[in-house]
Amino acid sequence: SFGYNMFALPWDMWLGPYAGGTFYEHSHRLLGSAVGLAAFVATMIVWSPSREHRWRRIWAGTTLSAAVLFFFTYALSVWARKSGRVDENTYKIFTHVFSGFAALAAATFIAWRCRAFREPNRLRRWAVTLVLTLIIVQGLIGGSRVTEVSLWLARIHGVLGQLTFATAAVVAAICSAWWARAPQLPSFQGRNFRRLVTASVALICLQLVLGALMRHDPRRTTGSYDGAAGLAIPDWPMHYGKLVPPTSEAGLEAVNLTRATDLQLQRVTLGQIWLHMSHRLGAYTTAIVILTVAAFAVTRHRDQSALVKPASLLAILVVVQLTLGVYTVLKRKPADIATAHQATGALLLMTASVLLARTIRVYSFTRIRRERRVSDGFTSGTFVGPTIA
Repeated sequence: SFGYNMFALPWDMWLGPYAGGTFYEHSHRLLGSAVGLAAFVATMIVWSPSREHRWRRIWAGTTLSAAVLFFFTYALSVWARKSGRVDENTYKIFTHVFSGFAALAAATFIAWRCRAFREPNRLRRWAVTLVLTLIIVQGLIGGSRVTEVSLWLARIHGVLGQLTFATAAVVAAICSAWWARAPQLPSFQGRNFRRLVTASVALICLQLVLGALMRHDPRRTTGSYDGAAGLAIPDWPMHYGKLVPPTSEAGLEAVNLTRATDLQLQRVTLGQIWLHMSHRLGAYTTAIVILTVAAFAVTRHRDQSALVKPASLLAILVVVQLTLGVYTVLKRKPADIATAHQATGALLLMTASVLLARTIRVYSFTRIRRERRVSDGFTSGTFVGPTIA
């Protein structure tokens, strides 16, 4: 961060009156680090690396040594800076040194404290580890996005962030008490419901990708195509007063003339218009599927509150999401509404993912093949006649 270690950035550069956009960027980095720390603690808990006495001594000794080195290098750097014995560039190198010792002390201290037991469930152990891995990859992509100034990395960073959020929520569901005592019901009872929930998750992911492409449009700051695809169609529910936006170069020229004279907006391309249109059509389709999921949950699975509650929440969230999307367009993409639209999309993906995980838990995939064999009259190669339930 301006040559300093991220955790040693001076307060006046972050929270001072002239910090500007640094406050948002640096807060984003610190919150990402906090998420990574939480995932690291969870991973240490489920793997319990300090159950053996020998490892406990190793972690404790490393923690003590790293803490002593941190305080020594930190005090030395502060004294050298105040006394004028080092310049600013040398002090920045010191920040990397004492921050590294602090991180090492924190990591080994966590490993030393997480010594009670190892999680016996293999699924939980590897699921928590997957979350930590995704967060590490997300951090590396985020850092590379800054240094490389790459729009493709920005898109991947935005999509992977929401997928990581949803994955963490699913892992929390897997580690919950409900997951251990969840009922086991015949899979054919929830087959259609599971397919609908799967379709909703897939559609939300598709919307997430389209939203990232719109938000990180390479033509928004170049030439005459200033402005991202988010305002490629500035009206609603129509599209430049018609059901179908322009599909030809002649129609595009007419649209751009209207944008310049009546709307005071920059020129757009057919690609931007149809990217925006695809996002709208995807939103309508996703809303229909989610509302169908909620209807199925309430009417056919009302005895399973673990499915009805997230399905009902999905229906509420999709209405809020559509409303925010409309206001984002009509109000010309104000930052607060656009950010709320993106955040609600993340909540939609998270809720749908948890609902899918719970549905799979209740209506297990492993029973489908057996039930199909029985329904066909065969099981383990032996004919089974029709039975009366």
